[in-house]
Formats: sequence, structure tokens, C-alpha cells
Amino acid sequence: MLTNTDITANEPVELWRSPRIEGYCSETTVAAGETLKVMVSANPVSEFRLKISRTDYYGGTGGRSMKNFTSIQGKTQPDPEIGEHRLRECKWEASVEFEIPDDWLSGVYLGKLTAKKGGQSF
Repeated sequence: MLTNTDITANEPVELWRSPRIEGYCSETTVAAGETLKVMVSANPVSEFRLKISRTDYYGGTGGRSMKNFTSIQGKTQPDPEIGEHRLRECKWEASVEFEIPDDWLSGVYLGKLTAKKGGQSF
């Protein structure tokens, strides 16, 4: 289950970014059987964990854990230039990719990144 402690990060934010670990997905919508890539940058370089949870009511618990990657080797990916309206176009390499299982229901999923050397983001 996803608890309140799972969605709390005591991480300073510098200019709207996590200074230690951050990431994004290759797609915003994927169907069962499709592959999702997750691009992550860890600075300093660190192994990290990725916990994916499905958000919903679930009797008041707020979500449930769906998949855990316990040890992924991270690396520092290049910072893209700041564009118009402070937008950045990252072209990072995938850190992890996996096929969406057939039993995952449609919904909103949240990924929690935790760097072994400290730092979290979602």
C-alpha cells in the first residue's frame, strides 16, 4: 500500500527541480503489453530504487504498490538548455524499461525515485 510517508520527500528544491535525482517517462499513456522507458539522472552518481504505485482510494490508503526496482545503476545525465517559458527538452538515455503487465488497470500511476546516496523525487 502507498502511505503518507511514501509521498513525503524532505528534499530541497532548486529552481523547481530536485538537485539529486529526477526522471521522466517515455510516454504519458501506455497500454498493457507496451514498453515504458524511465529516464533518470542522479547527481551525484548513485544507485537508486524505483517504486511504482497506482493511485486510488483503496479504502482510504491512497494507493497500492505495483512494481519495485530495488537496485538500478544511476548516472548523471546532461542538463538541457533552459528554453522559452523555462521549458527544457531532455533527451536522456533510458535507465530502466519494462513491459506493462496485462493485469494493470487503467488509472494514474506514480513513480518514486530514491537515490542510495540520498535524495528522492516523484
